[in-house]
Amino acid sequence: MAEHSLSRAELLRIFPLLSRIGDARLTEQIIAVWQNAFADCLWPRLEDACFNPEAHPFRLVDHINAATQGALAVAQAMEKYQGIVLDHDRIIALGYLHDVSKILEFEPGPDGTPRKSEIGRLIQHGAMGAFYARKHGMALEYIHLILTHTPQSKMAPVYKEAWLFSHIDLADAQIVDSFHEA
Repeated sequence: MAEHSLSRAELLRIFPLLSRIGDARLTEQIIAVWQNAFADCLWPRLEDACFNPEAHPFRLVDHINAATQGALAVAQAMEKYQGIVLDHDRIIALGYLHDVSKILEFEPGPDGTPRKSEIGRLIQHGAMGAFYARKHGMALEYIHLILTHTPQSKMAPVYKEAWLFSHIDLADAQIVDSFHEA
């Protein structure tokens, strides 16, 4: 694996909504998960990591920020118009954890073109993110959120924030995958 690191300041710049989480411990756990996973990946910079090799050049960080911001916007609309209260910290945490495993599932090939890694071929999407979250002491609720955000999971999410987020995540992914210009 590559020998590199990712600072707290870099992560707060790349993922600006992290600063809106009210629970400082949760924020630090998310940062630790990203730092640990990034130390184990082959991408030279987090901003270089692809969202999906088939949707190259779309960047993972842009997908994560779009899905997180989109889920928060829909949550605010639901609160305003439906009276349904959603946990914004949970949405932001899920947003910033749901695809951490992609920096290991995909890697730059010898010519720099993104490709699926051995981890991506052998391990279900989300599992590595859940592993790092557990390693950094995150509550079981967050492990569940990471694992159930994907249609690859055999389990359905039990939190309303996860239902909301998974739909926004899939909408962003589908539009990027289906409607980008080659």
